[in-house]
Amino acid sequence: MAEEKTKLTRDGTMQVTAKEGIGYLESSGKETLLVMSGLKDPEPEPPAKKTKLAKGTTMVGTAKEADRLLGDNRPDADAMTRGQQKQIDAISKEAPSTPKKAKLAKAGTMAVTAKVIGKI
Repeated sequence: MAEEKTKLTRDGTMQVTAKEGIGYLESSGKETLLVMSGLKDPEPEPPAKKTKLAKGTTMVGTAKEADRLLGDNRPDADAMTRGQQKQIDAISKEAPSTPKKAKLAKAGTMAVTAKVIGKI
């Protein structure tokens, strides 16, 4: 029976040279060169700490900034869209009409009585 030969693989000259080169660069502190050339994976940086803001300060800050930016040119509180804001502006620009006195359709009892008294 023939025994099977185990196949041992040997690195070729280029593979050995590359491994030795990587080892040499690591020992001389040139790891950034290895990372830049793609021969070594970059080490993950620790996650940055998130700045903590108080819950109310972001909305208060946004409201103050909006007041500063808008000034006197604020939209109406009732307007939900720009179209509604335009309608409100158009209505507010119209001159207010003076109310007319209502005419009495018929002379009431008091008016008739006054005329009768006036004739006497």
